[in-house]
Amino acid sequence: MKIGIRGFDQRRLKSVERMRFILLKALQNQFQVVESQNLTFDSGDIDALLTFYDPAVWENECHPQYPLLFCMNGDLIARFDFIRCNLSNLKTSDALLVACNSDKSILNEMLGQCTPMVRNLPYYIDTDIYKPIDRRYCREQILNTLSVDLPSAQTYIIAFVGRLIPQKNLHRFIKLIKKVKERLMPANILGIVAGSYTRPYPVLDYFRENYMAYCSELQQRLGLEKNIFFMGELDKSELSILYNAVDLLVVLTNNVDENFGFTAIESMACGTPVVATAYGGLKDSIVSGVTGRLVPTWLTATGIRFDELYAEMSVASLLLQADHRREMSKASVQHVKENYSRKNFDRTVHNIIYDVIRCRDGNHTGVEVNYTPKLYFQKSNFPHVERPWESYIDCIKHYVSHELPILNENTLFRPFASTRAIDNCHYYLDDPAWPATVQLSNDEVHLLNSCYDNDTPLLEKYPSKHAEIRRLVEEGILIPHLSRCTFDGTCNE
Repeated sequence: MKIGIRGFDQRRLKSVERMRFILLKALQNQFQVVESQNLTFDSGDIDALLTFYDPAVWENECHPQYPLLFCMNGDLIARFDFIRCNLSNLKTSDALLVACNSDKSILNEMLGQCTPMVRNLPYYIDTDIYKPIDRRYCREQILNTLSVDLPSAQTYIIAFVGRLIPQKNLHRFIKLIKKVKERLMPANILGIVAGSYTRPYPVLDYFRENYMAYCSELQQRLGLEKNIFFMGELDKSELSILYNAVDLLVVLTNNVDENFGFTAIESMACGTPVVATAYGGLKDSIVSGVTGRLVPTWLTATGIRFDELYAEMSVASLLLQADHRREMSKASVQHVKENYSRKNFDRTVHNIIYDVIRCRDGNHTGVEVNYTPKLYFQKSNFPHVERPWESYIDCIKHYVSHELPILNENTLFRPFASTRAIDNCHYYLDDPAWPATVQLSNDEVHLLNSCYDNDTPLLEKYPSKHAEIRRLVEEGILIPHLSRCTFDGTCNE
């Protein structure tokens, strides 16, 4: 059988190139593969066409005789309107390949009764590289590279790995290090950052300043010059050593098209548990309480929010529980072997290809699209970008883990970000990922000021201000603590 491939050279994002590479390896094991951007739709010598983002394939109203397979890989969010408008050009013999259940949920809401195949295709990682290595050896290697001498106090090491863009929330990782350090004194906390600064990013690229300068200034302001170290971009072998050297990987991403998350799976393959925001593909890959912890996320009028206090408590409690971390380490390695191996991936790809080819000779109809766009919030005051935040909401509601929280007198609150007055009633949220301008009354400003220093039960303190507090949560200005979390070494979701 001969499989055609086109559309993977439309952009050179590292994640897309990585996907192309592992798909080619899987296909070449079983099929003859023809990769060319010049493949025509009347090519009679191929049995199926696999494509990434190729507008010509999506927009072609004269369906070819062979089935089409589309690798979504984040495009369902990034190019949602385009895909929605062209889904009706497909037939029920075609296939949409998604990396997470959130994408399946989006498509299920969008499609009517006549649908293409929608198949989960989670990627794999190289378990010959990402595997457990002696932790003491790896830690010595990393600390020697950074020229760090450990103090006599107990030292815990936490890692951040990923593109250094605002939506990956490096700035909130820095703040988390500060909070965990305060909770676990006199223990020493080190945060190691691996990755490179990437700009512009094609989705919600709001921040117009130097993000790394912002993070550096924040690190200095919080007094963390001796606690956070930057390693730059690492190769696979170096990353494996880093994952094995640290106690936890922390992934606080708000990246709107985070449909998989390789770093979390790489870390688990090395036996290092992960504390991550429950968002998109991370909801599938991390088994909360078994291979790490998932931090609740929800939608607001000014972006995605997560339970910051729960993230801090989860990290602190896991660091204190060495036995529990060892159990999670074993479970993490096994979880990756069972679900993210190359053997599993290759088998899934082959089965999908055989299924669409087997079905191509049937009586296939056009795809039915049953979707009406909804607007959940009034237009927010973000900096101008080509595609505004509001247009992503219909997708992102499937990526987050929670509805807006129910509040009570025991709920603890903290401000999402510091605010800067623009005039008497408009304020700027100082956050690189979600730099919105919001309107605040004097009472609301007072409520924010009352919880800047400590997480505060505002409804207990101001029972008559429920409506104002609720609005601040809906607008994303206040962050509530959703989960019951105790600091006796346990965290209960």
